[in-house]
Amino acid sequence: MDESMDELIREILGAPPPAPRATTAARNRLTSAIAAAAPARRSRRWVLAAAGAAAAATAVALLPTKPGTAPPAPPQPLSARDVLLAAAHQAATATETGRYWHVQKIGVTGPLRVGTAPDQYDIVDRTVDEQWIARDPAEASWAGRRELGSRPRTDADREAWRRAGSPAQWVLPGDTAAGSTRRSTTAGRAELLPLDPSSYLLDLGGFDRAQVAALPTDPDLLRELFTRRISTSREAPGPDGLSSRLLGAMTQLLVDVPAPPAVRAAAFTVLAGIPGMRSTGEVRDAEGRAGIGVELARTFSEGTETRRLVVDPATHLLLATDYSAMSGARSIKENHQVILAAAWTDAKPAAPTIS
Repeated sequence: MDESMDELIREILGAPPPAPRATTAARNRLTSAIAAAAPARRSRRWVLAAAGAAAAATAVALLPTKPGTAPPAPPQPLSARDVLLAAAHQAATATETGRYWHVQKIGVTGPLRVGTAPDQYDIVDRTVDEQWIARDPAEASWAGRRELGSRPRTDADREAWRRAGSPAQWVLPGDTAAGSTRRSTTAGRAELLPLDPSSYLLDLGGFDRAQVAALPTDPDLLRELFTRRISTSREAPGPDGLSSRLLGAMTQLLVDVPAPPAVRAAAFTVLAGIPGMRSTGEVRDAEGRAGIGVELARTFSEGTETRRLVVDPATHLLLATDYSAMSGARSIKENHQVILAAAWTDAKPAAPTIS
């Protein structure tokens, strides 16, 4: 904070300046705290934002308070609505340049129960999927995929796996001709295949390219359209499940569909208006990246389910989407999608190289 800002704050509050020694000491503490607290993996933009907020808080703390007055309240964490509306603003101002809409996701699905009772444990499957959807319909579009192998689900499962001798493969019951399926810790071969991008959002009956381009930019109209499609789909949810399906559909629109910026902004605004959405503060996605969690939870006959979005606080882009269903304390279904890319690019399509 520069000296002119110090003087402006003191002028507004009619307060005398703090002692030079107090100002210097406070700034030194602030610098040390920022250097110690900011993880290296965070973006420089995020660190600078945190520094600015901390500097403002320190400046206020340095101002003397009148006898009998309470110190200023600490800043409140952003609500889910705040986070998503900020993302809507960012989406509305995004630029569209590049030959391909490129999506790169790491998927983590499961759990699968393996091992011998009573020493069983859970594993999850990991895959990387990519899409290059050509802006020009006359150009070819491509899809890349690679199985990244299976691994223990949690730290406790990893310990059980080690006690079992750290097996590199598992045989599970299945409905194949051989009567079983196999899982391995070894990554599979990467593939790059032609992609037909003629239809999107198949769970909602499908939208072709022209329909995607004409999607409503008014959040109320977009919500009405998707709600109608969800309610008339083959697996229409009950009233309690409508919000969850709407969240899933809007997320799919934001990630997998090359929708115009104004449509993407409307989708974030729809998400901000879903009842029951709440912010969970800082979380980490399945690959360990930090962001702000925004989730919707509901209870159903078999247990509970939660859908969560992880939003980058600096760019306001989606880092990850998570779905989990629990029966008591046991996970019965998980689907985590780490979004490494969802943007226009000129980069040439290629088979996934992530291992």
